[in-house]
Amino acid sequence: QRLMVWIRREGASQRVMSNEKAVISSLDEAFVERDADIEIYATTPGAVSRASSPTASAASNDLRTFLRKISRASLIVGVHGAGLANMLFAPKRAMVIEIMPRIPDMVNYHYWMLSGLLELRYRVIPVIVDEAAEIEAKEAFGMSIQTVGSFAVNIQETVSVLLDIVMRESNMKYLAP
Repeated sequence: QRLMVWIRREGASQRVMSNEKAVISSLDEAFVERDADIEIYATTPGAVSRASSPTASAASNDLRTFLRKISRASLIVGVHGAGLANMLFAPKRAMVIEIMPRIPDMVNYHYWMLSGLLELRYRVIPVIVDEAAEIEAKEAFGMSIQTVGSFAVNIQETVSVLLDIVMRESNMKYLAP
């Protein structure tokens, strides 16, 4: 059985996918329908839970549990953010899928480069952020930058893209079981 770890940004103030739980739930259902034999665990700072039951009672806040899950993961998915740095604990050849909210003039290669250094597979899903999203200008490193507060994705489209990547990659011999 393959293990997917979804890094959630719950409680974060930036790059929060407002309909993330619905995406995870739809993806989990799609895997079941296709007999994909992929188990999804959703993580937030301090909690790990099975995606089909992401309740407080089902969550574990044990760091060892989290590290055990991520060290066995063949797939790590999440919106761009510090939580993706947990790929440091992933096995070689695992697949990292980064959901990147795109705003004008935003270029970011952090996790693509880190994946390469760690010998991980990497894919990015760019999400065009529309006017409805919260885009803020901030001052950082002596320059003005734009950041995304919360945003929503098209659930069906995002699940379809994720399924396409996962199913294509899972048929290739280099994806760890």
